[in-house]
Amino acid sequence: TIPDYNKWLSKAKVTTFTEIPVNTPIDKAVLDKYGVVPYLSWIYEGISYNTQIEFGVGIDVRSERITFPIHDREGNLIGVKGRYCGNNDVIEDKYKYLYLIPCNKSIEFYNLHRALPHIKDNNEVIIVEGAKTVMMLHTWGYKNAISIEGDSLSDVQIRLLKGLGLSTKFIFAWDKDKDAEYVKNEVMKLQGRMRFAMLDIEDLLDKKDSPVDKGKSTWAKLLAENIYRIK
Repeated sequence: TIPDYNKWLSKAKVTTFTEIPVNTPIDKAVLDKYGVVPYLSWIYEGISYNTQIEFGVGIDVRSERITFPIHDREGNLIGVKGRYCGNNDVIEDKYKYLYLIPCNKSIEFYNLHRALPHIKDNNEVIIVEGAKTVMMLHTWGYKNAISIEGDSLSDVQIRLLKGLGLSTKFIFAWDKDKDAEYVKNEVMKLQGRMRFAMLDIEDLLDKKDSPVDKGKSTWAKLLAENIYRIK
């Protein structure tokens, strides 16, 4: 009998590289029920009227939520998210944000389709937690910002970041309630890239602030003086 020297291959685990998963696009007509209605309180906070128009901010009267559409990396509409604006403290505390039309947020970055040309032009991307932070940065002229719509990067999101290129500078700017160790651990998920973490060493922000909540000048100081290379 001739020995089969390749018999071991039948028991070996074969690793395959699959395409990055996608959300199913939905009809843009679903946005008609929300309209494009800039939210006055957000204008007072600093998110401009023009930014809200560009980002499609609207309103869902029934659920008392400010709405904004969610797009995939190609710009296709895949969902609608709502931010509670009513007076119920319990809802505000526990259910501030809900997806009125759900999608798999863990395989996307909010605003990537809009930010991509600016990321390529600047060789830099700013990654934050939430869409509202992205809108504020956009108003201030930082159009290369995207958000994970959460605080923990998924494997697919890491793959998307790597797809932005070896020469891209990655700046991770989490909210104040995440300590330095947490932020560093998230940043270290991205291997083989220029990784930087925004760490509020000077305590410029309050406990639950996003990095934009104290205004443009504080953000600029954080960006200029509180960015640390993660190796």
